[in-house]
Amino acid sequence: TSASAAECQDPLLVQPFAPRGDLRDYVMVPGGDFADASGWQLSRGAKIVDAEQADGTSGGVLELPSGAVAVSPTVCVDINYPTARLHSRSVRGGGFVAVAVAYQDRRTQYRQQLVDVLRSRSSDWKLSRDIRIQPQLAGREAGWRRVAFVFVAAGRSSAHQVDDLYVDPRMS
Repeated sequence: TSASAAECQDPLLVQPFAPRGDLRDYVMVPGGDFADASGWQLSRGAKIVDAEQADGTSGGVLELPSGAVAVSPTVCVDINYPTARLHSRSVRGGGFVAVAVAYQDRRTQYRQQLVDVLRSRSSDWKLSRDIRIQPQLAGREAGWRRVAFVFVAAGRSSAHQVDDLYVDPRMS
């Protein structure tokens, strides 16, 4: 819409995964560094905790025990933002984290679409594969659209951590 076009701007591009061999440009999802919980909707035990991050430093990460739900602040994407990536790890048990994207439809309601499942049985940080966020589900027209990421932890007595949530604005 013209309102969202006015609110959304071309983002600052960075290469956060270069140490892992990914030289593509990315844009951080608002709050995707998990420095604090600002803008995040956290429920059922989801929380930001201080922990060792994927780069070896100490800082905030999103912790998701079984049944936890976390919804990111909205991020502006367009049809050319097809993927996202992040770091994840298991800190207890097996299970998985379902990743959905909530798309704003023409009635300004958000509807969720499952886009990936993160599985890790290791306490080592792992860079996710490309998560196909399917921005076309919010319409095929050019221009900005708002989406939010939804993380849901599943599995008996498990806990997972997520860090460094980025979208890829120009993957070809």
